[in-house]
Amino acid sequence: GQEYYFIMIKKILFFSLGLSLFASQIFAQDSGISAELVYPIQIPKYYQGDLSGIMGLGIQFQFTDNDVFNYGIEYKFEMIQGVYQVNENTNPTNKTYVFNNLGLYGKTSLSPGFLLYTGIGGNAFNWGASGDSRKYFGYYISGGMDVMITDQWYLLANYQWSNAKKNTNLSDFSYQEKLSTIRIGVGFNI
Repeated sequence: GQEYYFIMIKKILFFSLGLSLFASQIFAQDSGISAELVYPIQIPKYYQGDLSGIMGLGIQFQFTDNDVFNYGIEYKFEMIQGVYQVNENTNPTNKTYVFNNLGLYGKTSLSPGFLLYTGIGGNAFNWGASGDSRKYFGYYISGGMDVMITDQWYLLANYQWSNAKKNTNLSDFSYQEKLSTIRIGVGFNI
């Protein structure tokens, strides 16, 4: 079950890192593509337990190459682990959730090496116990900063607010989730 899942995630992570390093030696820096590895921190607590970040990955494709403002498209996902408990009569279970985000972003140069990041887009994720097929769809808004440490590597910190809901088959009843995530990590311009 979960052991196989984490082994596959480690393989994907190492493959992605190796591919990024290989690609950095082949492609020019101004290709417009960057990859990010982040640690997601969820705020606030969820039900009787809390959510803790496992890892997140992101890829951005920049459409422009400008000194002042650049924009593009991004895909990012976060893996979060949390304790899920239906009520006080059930045993708490550890669950892993994957949040998918696809949207547009913009980066503005504040001064050499400091970029202001903003993003907006759609998101989708599953939420709930095993067998629960609540798939949520919604949108996110994010903002933060990138700090260049070399020509290709940068540190990042941003805040993301997500609003998503799912309509059920029971009349017009819907579940709604509003989540806040702080993402800290490292990025690489390929």
